Amino acid sequence: MITISIVGIDNCGKTSLVKALNALEEVHTIHVTACEHSRSKTAKWLGIIFAAMARFSESRKMRILTGFVYLLHLVPYYFERNTKRSSRVLISDRDPIIDTLCYIECYLPSRLSHILKPSVKWLLERFFTYPTHFCYIEVSPEISLERNGNNSQLHDGIRSLTRLKELFDEELNYAVRRGIPVFKINSNIKSFEEVLDEVKLYLKEATVKN
Repeated sequence: MITISIVGIDNCGKTSLVKALNALEEVHTIHVTACEHSRSKTAKWLGIIFAAMARFSESRKMRILTGFVYLLHLVPYYFERNTKRSSRVLISDRDPIIDTLCYIECYLPSRLSHILKPSVKWLLERFFTYPTHFCYIEVSPEISLERNGNNSQLHDGIRSLTRLKELFDEELNYAVRRGIPVFKINSNIKSFEEVLDEVKLYLKEATVKN
């Protein structure tokens, strides 16, 4: 199986890309935070519940609770991935390991995240697997904010988004050292259609190689 995690900071186009790729033959997708599209009924209803909890906690500026609720999205992801484990190509709009590690530092106090992150990483690497490929959609924090139509997310702001991008860069460098290919696309200067075409081309090449 070819597994590709499309990653990047907010508003880089991950979810839209995965929705577009879902139309391709032999491609199955997982929408980590849009579980209403899930094939697994368990994943679908748990995802809907957790999404409602996240909206509630964010609207009340409950930062630590919001971080915990986003962590719960790993549960429906796990069920949906098992449902689609026989797929030839499986693409997700986030990565359960890298996204979780990066967002932990956005939602938890720095001292607490420093203590918890090594243990969380250890657990994630045992319950989940890294994909065979990463597709990193790069966008600057400034453009991310320009594209944002919803200001309720607690990690919004140049400072938080800049730190988040640094964390993604660090984690993806770690993935490269593990031998996992990372395909980078700069979406600051490219339209959605151009980015989609590049992802499709990369997917075609990866499928031929495997």
